[in-house]
Amino acid sequence: MMYLRRIIVVAIAVMALLSLSVSLAAAQDPANGQALWEGQMWQCAQCHGKEAQGKFGRPLSNSTA
Repeated sequence: MMYLRRIIVVAIAVMALLSLSVSLAAAQDPANGQALWEGQMWQCAQCHGKEAQGKFGRPLSNSTA
């Protein structure tokens, strides 16, 4: 039982690190970031807003509108 719990914790940690690395890689290139946003907008928009203006997550756009 303890072994299974450890596997689950490690798997969650790995998934969190992988999602962070994808976000950091996209942040380096605006074109890649836009492609990532358009491909996963339904997921990203929940925290960052439909126009990337910020909601629960930080704003991703440079616009002030």
